[in-house]
Amino acid sequence: MNDRIKLIIAKMILRNVFWGQVFSFIRRISDDAMPYIMGVAIEKDGNISLYYNPKLIATTNDDVIEKVLEHEGMHLINKHLSRLINMLNLLDENKKKNYEQIWNYASDCASNEQAKLPDVLFIDNKPMKLCHPKCFNLPEKQTSEFYFQELLKQKNNKQDKNDGNSEDGEGDNYNVMIGDHSLWTKNISDCEDLSEIAKKAERNIKYAIKKSIQNFNRNRGTLPGNLSELLNEFLDDVKLPYYEIISRYVKQAKHLAKYKRCETKLNRKRSFMFLMTDDGIPDISPFPGKKRDYTFNISILIDTSMSMSNLDILEALSSVKHILEKDKYCKITIIECDTQVNKIYEVKKISEIDFQITGRGGTTLQPGLKKCRELNSDITLCFTDGYIEDVSTISKKHLPKKLLWILNTKNNTYVKHYGNHIFIE
Repeated sequence: MNDRIKLIIAKMILRNVFWGQVFSFIRRISDDAMPYIMGVAIEKDGNISLYYNPKLIATTNDDVIEKVLEHEGMHLINKHLSRLINMLNLLDENKKKNYEQIWNYASDCASNEQAKLPDVLFIDNKPMKLCHPKCFNLPEKQTSEFYFQELLKQKNNKQDKNDGNSEDGEGDNYNVMIGDHSLWTKNISDCEDLSEIAKKAERNIKYAIKKSIQNFNRNRGTLPGNLSELLNEFLDDVKLPYYEIISRYVKQAKHLAKYKRCETKLNRKRSFMFLMTDDGIPDISPFPGKKRDYTFNISILIDTSMSMSNLDILEALSSVKHILEKDKYCKITIIECDTQVNKIYEVKKISEIDFQITGRGGTTLQPGLKKCRELNSDITLCFTDGYIEDVSTISKKHLPKKLLWILNTKNNTYVKHYGNHIFIE
């Protein structure tokens, strides 16, 4: 019967149905003991498998099987499996079963709504009532998180009314099309690091989705609007908290801490003089010593050329606000540069940030970089789009001693030769 499900997926690919592409990349495993038609599962190696009951497949129409595949695909792009694992990993044994059951209903409510599935499907020539939000008197077109919270409230309210003796949730009378989703955790129940398996599963799902989209677009397919939005959200790269990254670089530079003269600190090199004098008065004063200098000079070099949008420049200025809020010892100097240094000023509080941008011409950042070197900045943060002159042609004596490029595009051709760089959106 594996041949039949292969044939159905092949027909979906020929008709340019997106879910056919997806499940062509996912391993299929036959299981006669399954009480329901099919379900996705995470394996111990982090791979995703599609389990199916060949007997039920044989007695179910092709169009119904396609709808079931779409339902399972919605679980994948909504990360219902990995999110359940991460949630259960944080719960005690008393809450796991209850929360898992509620999450099963919530994820089915969201998936069936997104896939626009009917109220009833005929599986094995028998009507199967699907799990929809209206089964629980909940609104349509909401997220699985919303349904989970609402169903949890319903469960708690029902238990309160029954003095905690209620065993079944309000939705327990409704059949779930795929079953109880036990496969989501069954194969990995004895694994130690569940969070790592969940991460691997998400990476494998993302790979299958990306490959499917490539093949789908190659055949000039058109995704439905709601599915396209979900896929964009799923494939969107995790946006790193680049303010924290900047802070990390600043802290690394601070480890090369400076010292300054301190009259009240003991000079360790002269401390032995206390022990060498008979009257207790040293011939050479063991003072002054040194103390750590926490003051820190940061230069913010902003590319104000025409290729930088106002939003990009505002992002650079907002980083100043973050540094001021996080570190009171910092001395911040802002330098605006296109082909020349147009503005330079020091900022000690947020109200001193000047949002009137100057420049908007071509791009030559050498004058700004040279100015940062003259200021003897401990670190220079340069916000640019990377379309600048080749930094490798600039003498290192004119470059800041510690430079971090912050790029809004992945063009690092001219900046990769000196300093570190990060990409932000």
